[in-house]
Amino acid sequence: MTTQTLANLFEQPPIAELVDNNFDSGEITETARLANAQSIESTRSLVNTLLTNAWSQMLDVSLTDILVGAWNKVSAIQAFATGDKLASDETHKFVLTEHKIESKHNPKVELFVREQKIGEVSISVNLTLLLGRTTLMIRHGRIMEIRISGAQASGDISCLGQKLIEKKTKELELPAGITLGEGVPIPPRLDIITPQP
Repeated sequence: MTTQTLANLFEQPPIAELVDNNFDSGEITETARLANAQSIESTRSLVNTLLTNAWSQMLDVSLTDILVGAWNKVSAIQAFATGDKLASDETHKFVLTEHKIESKHNPKVELFVREQKIGEVSISVNLTLLLGRTTLMIRHGRIMEIRISGAQASGDISCLGQKLIEKKTKELELPAGITLGEGVPIPPRLDIITPQP
């Protein structure tokens, strides 16, 4: 789970569809000129390769980052980042019952041939995570460990309004506990920060 990204959830779509959706004939012709390609077909093959390499980069978003980013907006969790709870050496346990996290991403990548930009591709990612009972271990205003009883993921990826991939609900394989090294900082609630004199 700690190393899982959006790329692990969504298989790569037919790259030819991305090329057809994002590059017109003029751009393909210009790419052929820049690359000294022998044919339009070989140029399409080049662009396919560029997009194949770029796909995992666009989806290189950690699922752990998505989860922690959502939890860090919960005011009850933010309370651990101020006052006595922040100063305490005690490890606090915060439990969330079954809940849902929805996340939207709009990554894009620019493609270059010989340092000349030939175009860019943007995609829209919608992700829904259904989480079972979740326990956060918090110390010094940081989430140190995550324990999730179960999780399911579903979502879709579209490009220019056309759906490329739809992921049906899938059970995620989770370890017993996800340790976060030195921990992920929790932002304090602005309404309970005491102004400094």
